[in-house]
Amino acid sequence: HRDLHSFPTRRSSDLWINTEDWEVVKKAITKDKDTIIKASNKAGIDPRIVLSVCIVEQLRLYNTQRELYEKVFKPLEILGNANKMAWGVMSIKESTAIKIENHLRDSNSDFYLGSKYQPLLDFSGDNPNDERYQRLTNEKDHSYSYLYGGLYINQIIHQWKKAGYDISSRPEITGTLFNLGFDKSQPKDNPVVGGSTVEINSIKYTFGSLSYEFFYSGEMMDDYPFIT
Repeated sequence: HRDLHSFPTRRSSDLWINTEDWEVVKKAITKDKDTIIKASNKAGIDPRIVLSVCIVEQLRLYNTQRELYEKVFKPLEILGNANKMAWGVMSIKESTAIKIENHLRDSNSDFYLGSKYQPLLDFSGDNPNDERYQRLTNEKDHSYSYLYGGLYINQIIHQWKKAGYDISSRPEITGTLFNLGFDKSQPKDNPVVGGSTVEINSIKYTFGSLSYEFFYSGEMMDDYPFIT
């Protein structure tokens, strides 16, 4: 078991897993079960890995936009969607979304997944910028959010595997790199867990460490079991 962070005064009642916020996220995520599994399978990635990133984005959003949480997310038990900087339930920036699309098409890229993945994000019209925005900010259908997110994670895993490092079962590393971006994804021995700080009940987690904690928490195992 990796020592990802140390909080000597943490009480079990304060942990993310025992908060009202997590109960709201869990109920909202349950509504998207079929969508998450379908999108993850398309992206060739373990749904639980995708979820380990999504729940961190949601818990962070719930704790940074408290007024919106109390008025909308909590009573409706829904996931937070878009803001000005990042879009959708996976909080993907436009620049990152474009890179995900480009990596699907570029067979010379270290992030290239293969020909079967190449058409997954093809656009149907002549205005890709608008279509991309509509895909990722659709409040009624989160399938593209999960698909982009799943492909993003799989592309990073593929890059590392190509370099001789298997991080497919390292949610703390995939979570960290999802948060930091493609440019920070540099395959190496002993990668460091980190990313943005997420504060819940005055406890500070890193993005990667909270991804890890969810993945191995046992939460939602019936719907999202470990894939071995």
